Amino acid sequence: MAAVVGTVSAPWLAGRWRAPALLPLAFLPPAAAAAVAGYAPTLVGLIVAVAVTAVSFQSLKVLTDALVGGKAPDPIRGRVFAIYDVLYNVAFVLAGLVMIPLWHLGRERPLLWWLAAAFGVGWLVMARMVRAWPFVGARRPVAPPPGRWRMRCLSLLAGAALVVVFPRPSVWWSAWFLLVPWLILIRRAPSAREAALRGWWGAVGFLLALHYWLLPSVNVFLPAIIAVLALLWLPWAAITWRVLSGDLSALGLGIQHSVELAVKQANASNAIPGWTLKVEAKDDQGVPDVGKNAATAFAGETNVAGVVGNLNSSVAQSTQPVLATAKIVQVSPANTNPSLTQGANYTTAPVRTYATYFRTCTTDAVQGPFAAQYLYQTDHITKVATINDKKTYGEGLVAAFTQEYKKLGGTITDAETINPDESNFQAVIAKMKPTAPDALYYGGEYPQAGPLSQQMKAAGLNIPLMGGDGIYDPKYVALAGTTANGDLATSVGAPTDSLAAGKKFLADYAAAGYKDPAAAYGAYSFDATNAIINALKVSLKGAAAVASVRQATIDALGKVSFTGVTGPVAFDKFGDTTSRVLTVYKVASLKWVPVVTKAFK
Repeated sequence: MAAVVGTVSAPWLAGRWRAPALLPLAFLPPAAAAAVAGYAPTLVGLIVAVAVTAVSFQSLKVLTDALVGGKAPDPIRGRVFAIYDVLYNVAFVLAGLVMIPLWHLGRERPLLWWLAAAFGVGWLVMARMVRAWPFVGARRPVAPPPGRWRMRCLSLLAGAALVVVFPRPSVWWSAWFLLVPWLILIRRAPSAREAALRGWWGAVGFLLALHYWLLPSVNVFLPAIIAVLALLWLPWAAITWRVLSGDLSALGLGIQHSVELAVKQANASNAIPGWTLKVEAKDDQGVPDVGKNAATAFAGETNVAGVVGNLNSSVAQSTQPVLATAKIVQVSPANTNPSLTQGANYTTAPVRTYATYFRTCTTDAVQGPFAAQYLYQTDHITKVATINDKKTYGEGLVAAFTQEYKKLGGTITDAETINPDESNFQAVIAKMKPTAPDALYYGGEYPQAGPLSQQMKAAGLNIPLMGGDGIYDPKYVALAGTTANGDLATSVGAPTDSLAAGKKFLADYAAAGYKDPAAAYGAYSFDATNAIINALKVSLKGAAAVASVRQATIDALGKVSFTGVTGPVAFDKFGDTTSRVLTVYKVASLKWVPVVTKAFK
């Protein structure tokens, strides 16, 4: 019976679904059948479990040959059938040897659980093997981002660990420690949706561990009841993720969603025939070490075609060498420190450091002087104080501004620094105020710039604060409060809504339903993604695997030239954008309003 059903069904499944993913799925029916029979062990349940297992394994053998035959090299086929034979023989021989004595002893449940576990392992092994197969094409699906289900399973275990505390009041203090792994898993989720799912899985683990004793009476309905109750944890996990996300999450989410939009549109238009693009988001939290770990994870994945990021220049310094070693192209929509493309001596002896690194935004070597020219020549401000946050971006921006401002004839009345995690700036304001500057130029991002502006004016220093693209965000105005009017910022390129292509991008972004705004770097992320896609159109043509054409992708990306939503997109010999257009924005009526847009000369 198993041979007949398996032989008839496997070719039909192979022709209908056209997906090697069916191979690991063949392990799931017997795993489920054995697990259900283990909950309520009966002779009928045991027979059903064995029958389902026999049909699935016979289907697997024919299905493997139908899908793989003639496409995979002999070593691959050899490994597939070796695993098949081992699992098949071990499972059924051992089951046959121990079935009768266990049944007579009333101990059939361990056998069923053993079978379920064996099939689960078989599913994991086959799923991992399928993802590593070298033959790629229209018939091969793109796997979901690796690690996602692993994180969800870890969330399940982290939630179950909390049962140690409840209901034991004497060890309440351990909850502070046992909650940490679950919170970390939620915090590291790439989106609020994924965070909510990890919260749900953790809740399922906790409720299962807490109420397992109800299993004999509730039986198979217990998992369903718990799955429904765990839905109560969805909003908690999403809110927790929002609270624990980095200070720059608004900018980061705008980047992520813009990348997703570009990929969605590329797939819809079949931009790369035979290939489907997927987005895997990792949060670097604005921390170099975290960013380096994320880059290392990408470098270990053979199907990663390119990376859009990072947001922070200081993080990019850690990710560049990792991705360069793996020959994975990296296009940043936001890094503005010149040394990332032209080396530490970019002013005197520029040299390209990493051939894999590109960016769609202009650099601080342009942005800082552009701001200096505006303050000195347009606003006629001759005395400025500077503050930077000691990070790569902030230091580089202030250094470029200072050099140009002094060259024009302006005076730097005071130069101070703060720590990026500070929130009280009274001490630095007290040092700066006696120097009587007419404006403050800040090198850093809006989480510190907003409170700095508010506290500065509350202390009686009523001068405009000007910064770079790191403060150009609606959250700056919210943090600075009602005194933000008159503050200034520069940002790369022309206002997105001033260009026809930019207006279409914003309309498409809104239509996609993203709750977070595209923010300052959304359009540049969209163009960065399309730059990689244009390069992949060349490198993946006729290719069998992503990893085999990474050098070709690097070469093709350097020659990319197209009109994006921010204007012309192309790269010079250092990987920098050829565009030098910037815009000055001013806060008016508590909104950022463009003042002037032009190319820096």
